[in-house]
Amino acid sequence: MSKKTTNFGFYLKKYLESGAIQVKTLADITGLSIYAIYLIRDGKTDPKESTMRSIATALGYSISEFLADGPNHAHDLNDCLEAVTKAVKKCQK
Repeated sequence: MSKKTTNFGFYLKKYLESGAIQVKTLADITGLSIYAIYLIRDGKTDPKESTMRSIATALGYSISEFLADGPNHAHDLNDCLEAVTKAVKKCQK
């Protein structure tokens, strides 16, 4: 595993532990399975960059923001939904 994906799992774990979003909600937003999110969170899989981007976007971050020092503050569900809405609109153009 690369340092980038290891850090991603570490910061994802911290973010989920903050209680800002539930794993099921994140799975619903990203289209990933709950099991896949747990594997990434626990560092048991090496996620593709597109998967990391999907998760970061769902949480309202870019990958680089998420990996810089981890999320500086937990976004609430409305922030996450707004980020996903923007991403969907961008893809539809």
